[in-house]
Amino acid sequence: MNKIAFIVATLFVFSLHAQKITPTVIANAGNVVKNATHSLEWTLGEFMTETLKNSSGSITQGFHQANLTVVALDEVQIVGLDVFPNPVSTTLTIKNQSEEDLKFQISHITGVSVFTDKILRGTESLNFANYPAGVYILSFENSKGIKTFKIEKQ
Repeated sequence: MNKIAFIVATLFVFSLHAQKITPTVIANAGNVVKNATHSLEWTLGEFMTETLKNSSGSITQGFHQANLTVVALDEVQIVGLDVFPNPVSTTLTIKNQSEEDLKFQISHITGVSVFTDKILRGTESLNFANYPAGVYILSFENSKGIKTFKIEKQ
């Protein structure tokens, strides 16, 4: 009888260990990058999320969300800088009435740099006639930081 009790107890202990469930993710693609203090994990093709909210904020856990959004950029205000018209078809006008000369860069929305130059105080026109239709990022840089504009070319 003691042998039977021992066998039943041993099977019970091993069955407890067998019930351990490890979370797994099934996705099309993804990666995990870790260092001593941070972890960046992403997956592609997941369909489930859970978002918990309270009065001080929200957190998303589980599967990742489909929409990627930039939540913060450290941008500066450049007083006296104006860019028009937007959307543009042929000529984009830049008015620089700020305190200093500015470096600027035009990049395609994919991140490919299209044009880089410097603008002095005053008004300058940029020819957009030869650029294909799409969305471009116009970035101005001064000694304090960067200011960006989203430009739509028709």
